[in-house]
Amino acid sequence: MSADRADNIVGIVFSNVAGSLSIDQSIDGINWDYTATPVAVSAGTGTVFNVPLYGPFVRLRYVNGGTAQATFRIGAKFSSAGDS
Repeated sequence: MSADRADNIVGIVFSNVAGSLSIDQSIDGINWDYTATPVAVSAGTGTVFNVPLYGPFVRLRYVNGGTAQATFRIGAKFSSAGDS
């Protein structure tokens, strides 16, 4: 995803298995040079995230625990200063 002029990426992630969401950032869309501190996701609990953007390209990676997940949902959007 290209962030263009957004300041943050915000969203909600839900999984029935605990895991972590990593938000990788890049200046060229090829080399992923920065990863924000992973967002811990508890099993069965929706988790909200709001991460500052430093590069124009972003990718979201979710890593679950050793148990296979049956339910996973994620929604995200770019947010600029002043958005509510």
